[in-house]
Amino acid sequence: LATVDAEGGTEMAPPLRAAADQLAKATGDRTIVLITDGQVSNEDEILRLIGPQLSGVRVFTLGIDLAVNAAFLRRLADLGGGRSE
Repeated sequence: LATVDAEGGTEMAPPLRAAADQLAKATGDRTIVLITDGQVSNEDEILRLIGPQLSGVRVFTLGIDLAVNAAFLRRLADLGGGRSE
């Protein structure tokens, strides 16, 4: 990770959708752990699109950085019955 140079916003919807699709096929505990700053420009759209796919999937979010979008990460975790830190 020391060599990663991140730029731009976070594209969160496609990977969340892919994770939810994969977990829909799984049995047993289904959990997503998301580590991010949560800096997205379309948070309402993400919650609207991904929310229905999270039925039965627990979502835990961990905000990192100095400017974490804590409100969005809490809302996302709440959709999946998880926690946000």
